[in-house]
Amino acid sequence: MSGKTREEICAHLRVCEEALLDPEVRRNRARVAALLAEGFLEFGSSGRVWSREEILELLAHETYQPPAMEDFRCDCLAEGVALVTYKTVRVDPESGPRAVVLRSSVWMKESGECWCGFTRGRKFPKPRLWGAYISWRRKRSSLSRLGQLEHPRQQTRRTATPTVTRTARMLPFVVSQWIRWCISRIPT
Repeated sequence: MSGKTREEICAHLRVCEEALLDPEVRRNRARVAALLAEGFLEFGSSGRVWSREEILELLAHETYQPPAMEDFRCDCLAEGVALVTYKTVRVDPESGPRAVVLRSSVWMKESGECWCGFTRGRKFPKPRLWGAYISWRRKRSSLSRLGQLEHPRQQTRRTATPTVTRTARMLPFVVSQWIRWCISRIPT
């Protein structure tokens, strides 16, 4: 994003991302619209795809407790295009478990303004459940090696549904197409 150092670009985009997490900004349609590109898309952590208009309508009426931002990273992909990644963390004050969502956004600069063109959220597995799953897999794996399971391959194999497989294959393509579109809009 021309004329600025990488650190300045990253600092500016962090401010923009933090603004999009701020409840006051989220309720202000004009301020959110100023940060989102016309063709904005969001792949939510729920799996739903949101357009710019749907997001503007949703944010105007939501009640929202802002999450904490962790592990912020910014990478310049091309002149005028940057990829931002970070985690949002919410902690339940009563029970204490953390809900972590991995987030990524593609930002582009056009006519001196920065616009978010694409964002994606993905729920991160809870550490407690992930640890239990890993120990279960290790136990099953060791039992199958010892010959104590009747059908070890069938009991330890994990298969994805066709929808999950199709979505997983399409996501890199969608992101790469979006990045190409962003790069094509950069004035030469």
